[in-house]
Amino acid sequence: MKAFLVKHATWDQAFGYRFEAAGRSVVISGDTAPTPSVAEACNGCDVLVHEVYCNPPAQGGSAYYKAAHTSAAELAEIATQAKPNCWFSIINFSADVPRRVIAASATKYAGAVVSAKDLDITDERRGLLCGAGC
Repeated sequence: MKAFLVKHATWDQAFGYRFEAAGRSVVISGDTAPTPSVAEACNGCDVLVHEVYCNPPAQGGSAYYKAAHTSAAELAEIATQAKPNCWFSIINFSADVPRRVIAASATKYAGAVVSAKDLDITDERRGLLCGAGC
């Protein structure tokens, strides 16, 4: 496991992580605003797991929220730079976010987008295997 610094508003330190085993690699962004360190850590990783937010179209988020988190459009740009081999997963914070996140990502990222939820079971070769509670 390798830790790398990410950007989270006013925090002095926040971390993302790269895990490597048996020739495979997974990068987890941690809680972060857009930062080049995520794409650099992934650099063709097998799976990129990244947090994301999606504002309602008529509203903007607070300045602090935008300084601490990554929008769907920003995540699509990060994934394009990071070039994950299989797909990248998105951690989201409310039930209505996945549809908008995937739509926003699709306009800027040509790869597959999986909107994961807590307790989902996945396999990067086959996608989502089982939703929460299975």
